[in-house]
Amino acid sequence: MSFQKNYSEKRFTTDVFDLWEDNVAILSANGIISYANKSWKQFSANNYPNPEEYNEGTNYLKVCDEAKGEDSNGVSVAAEGIRDVISGKIDAFKVEYPCHSPDEKRWFLLKATPLSKTYPISVLLQHIDITGIKESEIVSQRKFAIEDTISSVSSLFIAPDNIDSAIVKSLGKIGNLCGASRAYLFLFHDHGKVMDNTHEWCMEGVDPQKEHLQELPVDMFPWWMQRLRKGEYIHITDVSSLPIEASAEREILEMQHIKSLIVLPVYVDGKISGFIGMDNVIGTGKWNEEDVSMLQVVSTVIGQGLKSERAEKELRKKADFEHLISEISSDFVTLSVDEVDTGIERALGSIGAFTGADRAYVFLFRGGYERMANTPRMVQ
Repeated sequence: MSFQKNYSEKRFTTDVFDLWEDNVAILSANGIISYANKSWKQFSANNYPNPEEYNEGTNYLKVCDEAKGEDSNGVSVAAEGIRDVISGKIDAFKVEYPCHSPDEKRWFLLKATPLSKTYPISVLLQHIDITGIKESEIVSQRKFAIEDTISSVSSLFIAPDNIDSAIVKSLGKIGNLCGASRAYLFLFHDHGKVMDNTHEWCMEGVDPQKEHLQELPVDMFPWWMQRLRKGEYIHITDVSSLPIEASAEREILEMQHIKSLIVLPVYVDGKISGFIGMDNVIGTGKWNEEDVSMLQVVSTVIGQGLKSERAEKELRKKADFEHLISEISSDFVTLSVDEVDTGIERALGSIGAFTGADRAYVFLFRGGYERMANTPRMVQ
C-alpha cells in the first residue's frame, strides 16, 4: 500500500511537470538526470543532433564539464552553481544565459532548487524561456543608447573649436553604436560636379579609404546620384546583388571590400551638399530603421554645423576684406604723387594675398582707349 501511495505521488508530480512549458528535469545527487518533462525532451529533440545525450540517465554535470566553444564559460558557472545546491553550500541558484539557434535569438533562466533538506540532495532544474523579457530589455537599452548618442553628437556642434574634429567624433559614435566597419562624409564642390571623402571613421582593423576617394566626378555614379538628388536614402544589403545600371557603383564599392551600406543625403542651407553613410566589410545584411533614423538626425546636425561654419567663414572674410580696404584707403591718403605706383603695388600685393591669386595687376587705357598698358602689378 505504501509503495502504491509513493508511486501515485511520483506519477502525479511528473504528470504536473509535463504540463509546464518550462524545460524541467530532476537531477540526482550525483548529477544524473532521473526525470525530464515533455518540454525538456522536445527541446532536446529539436535542438541537438543526439537528444538522448541530454535526457534521462545522462550525467548532466558531466555534459556541462565537457562543454566546449564560446559559451563553455557560462556552462561551467552553471555546473558549479548546481553542485553548490546539491552540497547544501547555497540554498538555490539561478543564472541567465543565451541559447541562440541558427534561426532565432533566445535567452533562458536556469534555476536549481533543492528537493529536500538532507544533503547531498536531488535538485529541480528549470530552464525558463525569458526571450521576450530580454528582447524588451534590449529594445529599451538600444533606445537609450540612440538617444544618448544623438544628444552627444548634437553637443559636439555647439560652438565647436574644430568642426572637422566634431564630424569625425560624430561618425565614430554612430559607427560604434551601429556596428559599422566605416562611417564617412562626402561633400560636393565645383558646383556639385566633384565630390571628396572629407571625413572618415574606421573600426579597429579596417583599412581607411579616404585618401583614395578624392576628386571623384559625380557623373561617374548616375544610379547613386539619382537617388540622392531625389532625397532618397540608399540601402544596399548585398553589394554583389546591385543591378546592372549600378555597375560603376558596384565596382568602386567592391574595391573597398564593402558588403552592405546605408547612405543618406546631407543638406546645407536647403541644398544637397553631400552624403553621410556607414558600411560593413565583414558581411551582408540589413540596416534597421533605427539606424536609418539616427543617421538622418546626425545628417541634419552635421548639415546645420556646416552651414554655421560656412556662415562664420563668410562673416570673417567680409570683415577681413573691409579691414583690407580700410588699410589700402588709409595708405593712399598719405601718399605723395611720386609714391602712387609703389602704393598701387602694395595694394595689389595685399589683394592678391587675400584672394589667393597668382597675379594681380592694373591696366590703363591710353590714346583714346586705342591702347592699354600693364601698370604696376603683383606677381606671387
